[in-house]
Amino acid sequence: MKKQILIACLLLVVLISGLVVWKVFSKPQRQVVHGILVKMDLPSLVKSADLVVTGRVKDKRLSAKDNSTFRISPVYTDFTLEVEQVLKNKNKQKPVQSELIVRLAGGKTSDLWVEVEDEAQLEPEEKVLLFLRKDPEHSNVWSVVGMAQGKFKIKGNKALNQLDNQEYELEFLKEQIKSMSASQ
Repeated sequence: MKKQILIACLLLVVLISGLVVWKVFSKPQRQVVHGILVKMDLPSLVKSADLVVTGRVKDKRLSAKDNSTFRISPVYTDFTLEVEQVLKNKNKQKPVQSELIVRLAGGKTSDLWVEVEDEAQLEPEEKVLLFLRKDPEHSNVWSVVGMAQGKFKIKGNKALNQLDNQEYELEFLKEQIKSMSASQ
């Protein structure tokens, strides 16, 4: 009887150890989503955006899986954006909330890691100017227009476009956006 209990305990230890080792050393399946990025100039970005804002990326949430046919990736990552200034609001009757959820394609879950080529990249505490489009499936979720083209990192009085690393005077860029928005 002691021998059977000892064998059962030993099997249990081996099983638990195997599960721990598998969980620690198993890596998520990695996918890279490639596509053709359609070049958008500033007027195209302004015209396509429902909302253009400056703000600070407050936090990054854990990535999650999505079964939507609307998305280009089965995994997405949400960021909270603290809005500082609204440069364009297509829906003038509805005020812009002080915090928005910006959803980007790609991310890492326990079993899947998806990288989306040319997607905008956001980091917590980063100051940004974003061209946003309302998510048709969620009321307070936004996506970046033109992927990386619709994201400008703000450093002092400069705005750096993520895709082409072109630098703009921030105030000049804001005035251009406001002017283009007013004429639409």
